[in-house]
Amino acid sequence: MKLRIPTYSLILIMTCSLLGMGSCKNRNGEGKVKNTNGPQSGLQIPADLAAKYKEDAHRLAAREYNTTSRNSQPDMGLPQDRVGFFYDLLTKVYLMSEKDPEIPSIRDIHTFPNPPLHNVMVVLEKDADFSRNWIKGQRMTSNLYLNQVMSQNGLRLSGFRESGLGTTGIISSPNYVNTKDLAYILQGIDGIKVAEPDIVAGDGNNIEWGSEGKNHMALKFSKGAGDCPSGCIYRKYWIFYVQDGNISYVGTRGELPGEDEISEED
Repeated sequence: MKLRIPTYSLILIMTCSLLGMGSCKNRNGEGKVKNTNGPQSGLQIPADLAAKYKEDAHRLAAREYNTTSRNSQPDMGLPQDRVGFFYDLLTKVYLMSEKDPEIPSIRDIHTFPNPPLHNVMVVLEKDADFSRNWIKGQRMTSNLYLNQVMSQNGLRLSGFRESGLGTTGIISSPNYVNTKDLAYILQGIDGIKVAEPDIVAGDGNNIEWGSEGKNHMALKFSKGAGDCPSGCIYRKYWIFYVQDGNISYVGTRGELPGEDEISEED
């Protein structure tokens, strides 16, 4: 979705101050920062975990790309250099936790599924001449550009039906795509009234990438609990600083009910 530090205790104190937490600690409670250059992502990790981290890396790249100001034309592809960067970090964090018992295992934490990486929700204009075709699952329309977009990208139709809004359904890609840009492309086509990423409601466990304080970039794993369908009330973070490909486990922020109850709750 992972520093060489001259004075470990000073950095931890600064971290706690920046994070605004009363207790910033690693697993053994000794206040030490765990630092490693980390192994390369070419080393083996379990196949099921590698598949999940591949999705996490694409989602982290999509989030970053869509929050960065840019003047380029919409492109449903994702920057593969950033996908590789995030996959490498996730792999390093996993292998760090496997080798060091003082770093907690967080292999069951993955990105919350927003933005979606495959599906766009579409509503057609009421007079769209291809609405009946799409209800039948037939992609071809009288719009040659739309046909080209659908065909070249292998886009699929599912769940199209008549509704009060118009003909409504899902357009999906078999590949990981930037659904924000795919929606933008579809929105500009005659006959399509609304196109937007098929967002998942609620909240839950997550992996985030971003600045932490003034001088650090961090990969933050978190678990949420307490009425997560409406928005998790509680959240605990496991924080890893990243600099020049090196990763430091800093510690935790936040709490969950009972502290040992770290599974996601409804």
